[in-house]
Amino acid sequence: MTVRMKRVLLLIWRMLYPLLLYQLISELVFHTWLSTHGGIAESMALPLTALAAGLSLVPLGILYRVRSGREHACQTARTGLTVFWSALAGIGACLLFNYVVLLLPFVTRRYEEAQALLFQPSLPLQILCTGLVIPLTEELIFRGLAYRCLRREFPFAGAAVISAIYFGLFHGNLLQGTYAFILGLLLAWLYEKVGRLSAVWAFHAAANVTAVVCSASALPVQNGNSPAGLAAVIGGVLMAAACYQILQNKERGTKR
Repeated sequence: MTVRMKRVLLLIWRMLYPLLLYQLISELVFHTWLSTHGGIAESMALPLTALAAGLSLVPLGILYRVRSGREHACQTARTGLTVFWSALAGIGACLLFNYVVLLLPFVTRRYEEAQALLFQPSLPLQILCTGLVIPLTEELIFRGLAYRCLRREFPFAGAAVISAIYFGLFHGNLLQGTYAFILGLLLAWLYEKVGRLSAVWAFHAAANVTAVVCSASALPVQNGNSPAGLAAVIGGVLMAAACYQILQNKERGTKR
């Protein structure tokens, strides 16, 4: 086996085994619940997934620290401001790209089933699970670990695209996968620019919370109509303004 082939296989393994670890813990959580309760109600699918994500944070966090040693890359002027603008960018991205993606002819039965499971629990539980816990685990896997591995072997564009495809495939259906791919590109850009896991988590969490709240309140931001189009425009402006502020904040930090 050539040295190049060994490097490729090692890269693939370093990308995959954090996700495999998460999947293994998920299987153990669901199997334990199934064996002790005799079944899994639809309303429990999201909480159990969040429980598995929370349990996975311990080994994944240790792995992240071992690989990075310390929080990655460049320092920004004010971490709090970076996290704040990242969250606003996530809100804007959700409003814009949910509208754009749902204009595509990708709605499938699998997508509808996945959405039904996500919105079964109460709103506070949806926000806790979908908006806070699960995004942190996913950011550890897809940006903190996978993107960092790719970035050592590829320029930014290549690492961003591959990690975004990986993130999209993880979501299991074409519509959610397309949305996740677009967000994955933005999250890779954000991580590249600020080098902080807290920033990409804030972006991802804010985007998820926005989707949950809009769905629960029946706001017309996820349909192909005029109010949804207006919300998408507002979201695009908000995202662009927040990204500009993130870059400005980075430049202030660089000059120090």
